[in-house]
Amino acid sequence: METTFWNILNEYEIEIPIIQRDYAQGRKSEEKIAKKLIEDIYNALSTEKPLSLDFIYGKTENQKLIPLDGQQRLTTLWLLHWYLALKKNKLSDDNVKNKLKKFSYEVRLTSKDFCRKLIENGITYNSKVEKISDEIKNQNWFYLSWEYDPTVVNMLNMLDIIHEKFRDIRDIDPSHSFFDLLTNDQCLVRFYFLPMQDFSLPDELYIKMNARGKPLTPFENFKAGFSELLGKDNKGKLDNEWLDIFWNIAKQEEKKNELTPDKTEEKFYNFFSNIALLFYVETKDIDKKSIDTYDLQNVFDEDLKGNNKTVFSDNNVNRTIRVLDNIQNYKNDNRAWNYFIDFLKPHNEINYWERVRFYSLLIIIDNNNATDNKIKERWLRVTKNLINNTLIDDPEDFSKAIRLLKKLFKEAKKRNCDIYEYLDHTKIEFFYKEQVEEEKLKAKLICSNDKDWEELIINAEKFSYFDGQIGFLFEMSKNNENEYDKNKFKQYSELMKLIFKNFKNNDEFLFERALLAKGDYLVQKGSNYSFCNYDESLRAKMDNWRKVFNDDKKRTILKDLLDSILTKCNDKYTKDIIGNIFKKIIKSYNDYNWRFFFVHNENLLEYCSKKQIRKEKDDKLPIIYLLSKERIYSQHAELYTYDLYRYLEDIINKDKLNYKFGYSTNEECYISINDDKIKINYNTEQKKFEIVYQNGQTELLNTDIFNRDKIINQIKQKLNNG
Repeated sequence: METTFWNILNEYEIEIPIIQRDYAQGRKSEEKIAKKLIEDIYNALSTEKPLSLDFIYGKTENQKLIPLDGQQRLTTLWLLHWYLALKKNKLSDDNVKNKLKKFSYEVRLTSKDFCRKLIENGITYNSKVEKISDEIKNQNWFYLSWEYDPTVVNMLNMLDIIHEKFRDIRDIDPSHSFFDLLTNDQCLVRFYFLPMQDFSLPDELYIKMNARGKPLTPFENFKAGFSELLGKDNKGKLDNEWLDIFWNIAKQEEKKNELTPDKTEEKFYNFFSNIALLFYVETKDIDKKSIDTYDLQNVFDEDLKGNNKTVFSDNNVNRTIRVLDNIQNYKNDNRAWNYFIDFLKPHNEINYWERVRFYSLLIIIDNNNATDNKIKERWLRVTKNLINNTLIDDPEDFSKAIRLLKKLFKEAKKRNCDIYEYLDHTKIEFFYKEQVEEEKLKAKLICSNDKDWEELIINAEKFSYFDGQIGFLFEMSKNNENEYDKNKFKQYSELMKLIFKNFKNNDEFLFERALLAKGDYLVQKGSNYSFCNYDESLRAKMDNWRKVFNDDKKRTILKDLLDSILTKCNDKYTKDIIGNIFKKIIKSYNDYNWRFFFVHNENLLEYCSKKQIRKEKDDKLPIIYLLSKERIYSQHAELYTYDLYRYLEDIINKDKLNYKFGYSTNEECYISINDDKIKINYNTEQKKFEIVYQNGQTELLNTDIFNRDKIINQIKQKLNNG
């Protein structure tokens, strides 16, 4: 069957199997051949002369094509399609992107990840760069370790060859780009595809037709060396009891519940890779380059040189054995088991928080506290709160967190006390100071005579947005004697959880508008002010609602709103009841300042997709720009005219009414009627609306801008008068 690469992708996913050799067509040593191939493809596309790439054999199964012969040509064609799609900005088209995703490499994990990142993250096309590979390698998603993968290296070389040929060449026909010529049904770059099933060829032919047999996987290489450090009994566990742990996890993750030996080995290997890094940073400093180029086998080989093992010391090997022997005891502990599951991610996907959280569990296992539920629960709860609420986003923070956790447990053990008791006797460095103080307070309340506190605190902490940081609830629940009122704490906790669960994506922005009616709660973000988004990443929370929670004045505004709800609903609050209270607060708001417009017009917040504005003065009617994104140099609107414009939409024919957005600080935002025959802008000095006629004449509307109905009637009258 004669076909094209694009047509194959229409019908199949293409998977380069692990048994195939690395991609070699882009090798430096084969550059002349590669350039000749790209030149031939270019000539076929530009001169409309057919080019045949001969035969490609493969096995097809479940809509998947596994090439037997032709891997090199298919990979080159995929790279060419990706490049031309990038050049014509086609990667923003989901159809194109999803089709290119149907090509994957299973030869090495690094090759597979590189192909995936190339599609999902990509780069900005720049024809001026000499080597497109340099642009790719400068992306923050590109790992230095990928440069040790021959397939990735040769792909980058081939992309440079493609870039050299196509970067300065314009499309022959603007309506038919090279990408279009390559992907349409009449594409002249073709090959003959022969499914193996048509010839009844055996699977063994894969090995016979390959230049090499299947190599040892990274896991098999590591296992061969690591097993020499184990006793006879534990050696057997590598392929039995321990392997079963990862087999079962991999099996559960498969949609069809199929057996997955490759996935099993990957997770087993990731476990060893990640735990070895923990052992490494316990005693050694590490930098970003070391993280990026980290390779388990290299660390293992280096550590076993001489007689001074550190990472794979006898003690650390025993710690690893203890984890593998005992981890199944935590299957019914969701928190601990999730720590373990997260810890099995590949090196380039697991984050520092996930590494440190598992380390807190490792400490418990190290000290044989798996069965002491009280010690385990208290330790894991406190450390989770400290870890999750501290920024750990570079190797230095990672090292500090690991070493401090180790010290914390060691010191508590020396004092013969658990973490609650120890908190009251020590100063804890590195972790977020306010979180440390909060944990001390919670420990005191939990250990007090009032046993209700523990359940109240744990229930509040579990809410995903709070994620252990609930100090603001304590502050709001203080009574007149400055003591913590557990009933108030419970009410505020339940109310906040209900609001954040049900109103965070509310189309009418009822929570934000009702809160703004109580006071100016907006938080500063650089030059902007934010109404706060609900992104649950730690940095986002710190830049948004936590600035409200942890600021005395803004927290008082929040408390005022919550008290209004509690006063009106007598502890029987539901989503509908709270929504109606929000609406009443909004409707009754009549303070004539800039907040008035946001409170009474949800369209203004809807326009601010990132929930940010630029406020240039801090007075009753400051200059305010509504930002469609986060920068003033993106599309933006002026508050007062845009508010009026949204009301005029219901009165003036849409063909005659338009709003002129700004794209820089110098561009004026205004309402346009009849293609600028009439402009309405906001006079910042007079704080009134102003009409500018086409002949240059201006007219100030002396009506207060808060008197929307009167202003609209005046505008209607002027339009009727011509």
